[in-house]
Amino acid sequence: MYQPPHFREEDLATQQALIRAHPLGLLVTSGNGGLIANAVPFHLDAEARKKARCACISPVRTSSGRISATAPPS
Repeated sequence: MYQPPHFREEDLATQQALIRAHPLGLLVTSGNGGLIANAVPFHLDAEARKKARCACISPVRTSSGRISATAPPS
């Protein structure tokens, strides 16, 4: 995703503090029905050697076999 330089945060400690303070993000996808936004919890492993953020997502398989970002209506 493009980030204009004036919105970038390069300091890893600041990035990690932000994720710890606000561990919920949004995953926005585009489908036939338009945009879909789903809340995604983030887990930060500060001990990891790589500069990685991890979001845990469980895709839902619909009755047609397709993978959906949202659960089918019940």
